[in-house]
Amino acid sequence: MHKNWQVTKHSCHKEPIPHIYCKNFIKLDIYDRLYEQWNNPDHEHWKRIKTENSIEVYFHEDLSKPLEPRKSFGHIGYWFFRQRTDKSSGHDILLCKNSKEKVLEYYQNTVLIMNVENNFKLKNRQNSLPSRPFCEIYFSDETDHTIKQLLVQ
Repeated sequence: MHKNWQVTKHSCHKEPIPHIYCKNFIKLDIYDRLYEQWNNPDHEHWKRIKTENSIEVYFHEDLSKPLEPRKSFGHIGYWFFRQRTDKSSGHDILLCKNSKEKVLEYYQNTVLIMNVENNFKLKNRQNSLPSRPFCEIYFSDETDHTIKQLLVQ
């Protein structure tokens, strides 16, 4: 896909809905630089990652509910930036289709990619703090096509 991404075939899943779930999405040193500039989306590190990977990035302070996608086609990515003070279990994301379910973990430097037509549920949290920052990502047509191919293999 892209030189910075660490997505492998083991990150690609078909059940219960086709999705990519990849821990350690990018190299840790790059992630740390981006994390340190979370409140500065115009910083050169963020500009570089967006340009080099041909992605649109939108910043959100807390994963409190699934998003209404900004696009009506293609794939959406949820890139998790877990706060260092967050010690919660993070098993909060539920993918469902019919009777099939899969629980995913909200974990630092992890990405969840799925078709914009699909969605997930969030389990209720005991505490709303600390917040769970994440980036909403959209991909170039070329990358979107590659994602589609990975998910049908």
